[in-house]
Amino acid sequence: MRPLETHFGNHGYGFKDQIFKLTGNIRALDGGPDAPDETVFAMIHSYFAVDAHKQLPVEGAVAALNGLAKIADILFLTNMPSEYREDRQKCLSAHALNYPVVTNTGPKGPALAYLCERASGPVWFLDDSPLNLVSVAADAPQVQLVHFVADPVFLELADQVPTARLRTRCWTETHGLIHTELVQAVSN
Repeated sequence: MRPLETHFGNHGYGFKDQIFKLTGNIRALDGGPDAPDETVFAMIHSYFAVDAHKQLPVEGAVAALNGLAKIADILFLTNMPSEYREDRQKCLSAHALNYPVVTNTGPKGPALAYLCERASGPVWFLDDSPLNLVSVAADAPQVQLVHFVADPVFLELADQVPTARLRTRCWTETHGLIHTELVQAVSN
């Protein structure tokens, strides 16, 4: 979130309220009118074009994901314009996260349902968005959910997701749960 907030600030905008959403929640820093949705979407596009490569992995993510990759297939399902997929792939690879990137728009449930049809074992889904977690629970109920929000402020602001197995901002905790469950699934 910090690079995105900085990008918005560079365009003269910031979060209006401490709530977990973008549209309807971006204000002009000079006291002008709130940003209309079109402006928010344009700034998000420009973020992917200009600043997304500045994103850094969350503490513990590289070790956790590379550890899980020894017993699982990993991919990133991300809501972003597809023209920036290759840039995201390069950014992740530069941080030793060499896993496929699949772009999506809208709720992630249908995409997860599609991926589950091709999976041969248990599927776990981590996301910061309660809307995406609820979507996956509806469209692919067999998927194990983790509500992962790295930013402590946004974790507190995000709605609870009752179907999530874990709500956290800690990769050690996330790795422990998923690793234990995958090992048990293989041994059964």
